[in-house]
Amino acid sequence: MKKLLLLLFVPIVSLGQMDYYVSAKGGLNVREAPEANAKKASTLSYGTFVSIESRTAIKFTLNDTDKERGVKKQIEGEWVEIVSENNISGYVFDGYLVKFKPH
Repeated sequence: MKKLLLLLFVPIVSLGQMDYYVSAKGGLNVREAPEANAKKASTLSYGTFVSIESRTAIKFTLNDTDKERGVKKQIEGEWVEIVSENNISGYVFDGYLVKFKPH
C-alpha cells in the first residue's frame, strides 16, 4: 500500500514543477522551432503563465542589458516547448522563465 501511495504522489509533484511565468519585462518571443532565428509565432507578456511540455537540451546563451540600470549580464538556458495560459504553443528560451509569478 505504501508503494502505491508513493507512486501516485510522485507524478503529481513532477507535473507541478513544469509550471512557470514569463519574467522578461519586454515580453518573451515564442518561436516555431527551437532556435533564435526561427519564425516568431507570438510574444508572451510579462507574468504570463506557461507550462513546459518538453525540454530540447539545446543550450543557448544570451547577452542581455537591463535598460533601466544599464547592467549587462549573460543568461544561460535552453530551448523548451511550452503552452501558455492563452493556448499559445511553441518554443521559448527558458532563461526568462521563473517558478513564481513576478510582481
